[in-house]
Amino acid sequence: MKIQYVLNMSVMGKIYSLQSNIADLYAGGDIVRGGATVILAMGDGRRAAQNMARQLLGE
Repeated sequence: MKIQYVLNMSVMGKIYSLQSNIADLYAGGDIVRGGATVILAMGDGRRAAQNMARQLLGE
């Protein structure tokens, strides 16, 4: 399995869930957005954690 990247070598993820093309791999912050703000990276982490919990709970 290979992770999909976009042109600037950032990990390609689903915008809302931050799930990569590999089902159990989530990515956020600078690896997805490139150089962004700490606030956006923290929000990505929170969103990814919520979606991981949903996946683990089968929602």
